[in-house]
Amino acid sequence: MARRTKSEAESTRQVLLDSAETLFYEKGVSRTSLEHIAKHAGMTRGAVYWHFENKNALFNALLDRVKMPLKQLIEDLEESEHSGHPLIDLERAINLAFERITQPRYMRTYTILLFRCEHTKDIDPLKNHNAMVHESYEHMVKLLTQAQRDNLIKESIDPACASRLIHVSLQGLVNDWLRDTAVFDIKVEGRHMISLLLSMLKA
Repeated sequence: MARRTKSEAESTRQVLLDSAETLFYEKGVSRTSLEHIAKHAGMTRGAVYWHFENKNALFNALLDRVKMPLKQLIEDLEESEHSGHPLIDLERAINLAFERITQPRYMRTYTILLFRCEHTKDIDPLKNHNAMVHESYEHMVKLLTQAQRDNLIKESIDPACASRLIHVSLQGLVNDWLRDTAVFDIKVEGRHMISLLLSMLKA
């Protein structure tokens, strides 16, 4: 019985998160109240507060359901079978990120974070985003520094500057695609872009 109750509670929690994802995507975070979410889910506000202390807790739980692109990039680099070639490892991880972002839940959640979430006293999307940016940038610097030691990229190239170039290119491409996903295929454009960027670095 306890197991079933726990399962039902988790199912309710996921329904609430699904409703929040839908409404945040359609209306924005600040324009969506917990009452809106409860009504959309066919529940009471009490059900929402049973699972989430406030909207900030619900918002963070929503983000936790997916890995943010930069965070996922780091994990892909850390967990994948490495080829022993830093540039190949980096290219594979970035292409995986392009594949993942086209999945509906990932696409909606990234859109909410980047375009539907205003800074409030409870929710600071910029702080979370900046932390992820710094972490993924540092990983790229390490990979490109190793690539330079292995004579895989030009000696004249600064790994930190090259990492920043790759980073801002990825960010720009993702932002452009999320604004209108029908304009181009991010998996195709992304593969071409990262291949071009890395080819310019190679020794």
